[in-house]
Amino acid sequence: MPPTDDQLPRPAPVALWQQGKDKWHVDAPVTVVDGKVLVASAYLDKEQVGRRSLFCLDAKTGKQQWEAPLAVNPWGGPSVQGDVVVVTGSTVAYDPKALQGAKGAVTAFSLADGKQKWKKDLPGGVLSCAALTKDLAVATCTDGKVRAYSLDKGALRWTYPGGKAFFAPPALAGDLAYVADLAGVVHAVSLKTGTSKWKLDLGTDPDVKAPGMIYAGPVVDGGRLYVATCNLAGDSDNKTTAVVCIGEK
Repeated sequence: MPPTDDQLPRPAPVALWQQGKDKWHVDAPVTVVDGKVLVASAYLDKEQVGRRSLFCLDAKTGKQQWEAPLAVNPWGGPSVQGDVVVVTGSTVAYDPKALQGAKGAVTAFSLADGKQKWKKDLPGGVLSCAALTKDLAVATCTDGKVRAYSLDKGALRWTYPGGKAFFAPPALAGDLAYVADLAGVVHAVSLKTGTSKWKLDLGTDPDVKAPGMIYAGPVVDGGRLYVATCNLAGDSDNKTTAVVCIGEK
């Protein structure tokens, strides 16, 4: 006879450690690397909740190794390449109606001790995480531009004028950065020069015809680019959305 639900084994997870309870406000994904857990916490001004900092914890014990204060709220989470941790931030959250006057920042820290390596203030919010190569940090911004900085010094390598606000993070593959904006347009940008390689408007493309905003980052796998649209506000509110696969036939 098959067992009943009461007879089946039940999982009993055990908490190994906990940090930041009733002190931090963590919306961004955490990053685990080299035995460290990187946690980006925000501060909500209206609710007066949280602490606006990047924390580094020991993965085994949860003991705090260092804390780095942040200028603006980190919604996208930290990215790591070698000894460099890059954290993005924005004065506004994922609200298309709140973009006017938004400010943002891209900041790099040392993974070893949390010391700031460089910081770039931007005239728009950076809501997603940065995408990193061995020598570049690429970030999208609500001012409609994509920027690439040298990973070591933070020097601006190039700026790509997408035109519409970006919420989604870039996807890097080969020598291209793929970015998608709130108008439902996918852009392929050269990582070397920041120039446009191609654009695809999902709202007007005859095979898609599903206008919508793109919140989540594009995904590259097996020579294909996958993008999903959403309609939470604006002219296309509650209309049909789409998951699109882009690539050679």
